[in-house]
Amino acid sequence: MPREVFLVQPDPLRAKVYADSLERRGFLTFTSTSAEAALTAIERVHPWAVVTELLLPRMSGLVLASVLKASPATRDIVVVAVTAHMNEGVRRIALEAGCADCVSSAISGDDLAASVARHLKGES
Repeated sequence: MPREVFLVQPDPLRAKVYADSLERRGFLTFTSTSAEAALTAIERVHPWAVVTELLLPRMSGLVLASVLKASPATRDIVVVAVTAHMNEGVRRIALEAGCADCVSSAISGDDLAASVARHLKGES
């Protein structure tokens, strides 16, 4: 049975690249363009991982990660943050919010899929 990964990505092209790469590795993907819609769906689907853009309309990816990690029902979900504004400060803030990793949005879909797979195996 494939592991589910929920993508929260407002850019449809980037969401497709990430989803295609994850699906080639055997993941089943779900996509949302907003954190609010993702929260509702994540509670229903309970994916193994969430890949979220940090800069989202209304609710940020950081808030989404914090909400997921604060709830006993979702705290076990691996969260990987993606941002166009990658630096050590942003990475530290994402990790403090509960993300397992924070990567640049310039990452290839295959490298993102490898990062998700590595964290699901408990490696860092």
